[in-house]
Amino acid sequence: MNPEKLNELREYYDNNEVAMDPATGCWESEDTRPASERMAGFSVRLPVDVLERVRALASARELSTGEWIRQAVEAAVVAADTGTPRVVDVNERHGI
Repeated sequence: MNPEKLNELREYYDNNEVAMDPATGCWESEDTRPASERMAGFSVRLPVDVLERVRALASARELSTGEWIRQAVEAAVVAADTGTPRVVDVNERHGI
């Protein structure tokens, strides 16, 4: 095996979960958690001023930027699915 491929494999196994199911002795090939518990990534570009505001709002709530965005998207999805408007935090409305 060439050194480049070996380093690539080493990097993969150093940074990824590879677990065997102790009951069956089989390697788990897919994430078997319910869809509501699995996460997937998505990259989005925002105007700089919007991203700076999001970071400030997240920081004020002691959240990561990603967690704040995730909560905002989840709230928008729930509102769209239920047909009800999103509940707005009073502090958010007053910029606190």
